[in-house]
Amino acid sequence: MFGVGSGQACVGAQEGNERMSALIQHLFTTHSPAVRLYVGHDCRSLQGRRFNLTGPRMWSSAYHLASVFTPDEVPLLDGWCDSGAFNDAPEHRLTPDAALARQLLWEEKASNKWNASYRHRAVVSYDLLIDEKWIAGKKRKERWSVSNADAAVRVTVDAAAYLACQRKRLAPRQVVLACQGVDACQYAECASGVLTHTQPGDVFGLGGWCILGMRRRWLPTFWDAMRRTLPQVKAAGLSRVHIFGVMWPHALGGLVWLADRLGLVVSTDSKKAASDCTWLTASWKRTGRKCERWEDNVVWWKRERANSRTSKWYREPPLTRTSRQLELFAS
Repeated sequence: MFGVGSGQACVGAQEGNERMSALIQHLFTTHSPAVRLYVGHDCRSLQGRRFNLTGPRMWSSAYHLASVFTPDEVPLLDGWCDSGAFNDAPEHRLTPDAALARQLLWEEKASNKWNASYRHRAVVSYDLLIDEKWIAGKKRKERWSVSNADAAVRVTVDAAAYLACQRKRLAPRQVVLACQGVDACQYAECASGVLTHTQPGDVFGLGGWCILGMRRRWLPTFWDAMRRTLPQVKAAGLSRVHIFGVMWPHALGGLVWLADRLGLVVSTDSKKAASDCTWLTASWKRTGRKCERWEDNVVWWKRERANSRTSKWYREPPLTRTSRQLELFAS
């Protein structure tokens, strides 16, 4: 689906590509954000003020509910609930049904605390992350080997299958079915398995890439995985992908470029826009935040992600391919 333009391409083809790019830029810039940001960080107050941020939010069912909203604010929430897989140590892993029960319990507690009916807009499947390792009870950023991750892929596909079979019970909530994989081929294998359980209206979750900002050598693998995976997502009839925990503009710009060519909508989540404002220092710019007040900092980050198509990173990523063939979920 995706390729590198030949140096021998005719001028007419180049002009046609330029017109297509201009049309894509116009349509998406005027009708939707390039990347919708779901803000994490669940707390009661921030900088001495109530943290009453509404709109797109990402909660984790593994954390104690801390946020406080008034009944009038609750309908303004576009809340997604992660499964908590990121937080659970291996010895505390849940079954997929127990993970969903925890997500729905969080929802019930929120309704009781906020004195208003709250319902998640979407819930995420209980995948098994391959870019984190637990050693002596502590978690660190380290990618698994391909051979070790084969088992994680099967767990991830099984989790997606379970959540998908609960779709009717969960309606009108959307399901976000997550994917994992170490190399591009394994990632595409996992996507193939997950997509057998999707329906139009589901969201495809791009898991395992929050390591990119720290381990940038994985970027070529990311591009290869996206070139293999995104066409599968489109062919399955889905229109939306969500990449977990990635704010690095280099990765997001190229991802949006690829997604735009397939008509796919991109979103991400991060607590950075809010959590950067928790640091107490005389020089607030040293904390990494762009504005002094949390309200302004959140707006800055949302605007930056929404305008990713105007970034210098919005361009075709390099073409990289690996030779391993699809096999894990081959029929």
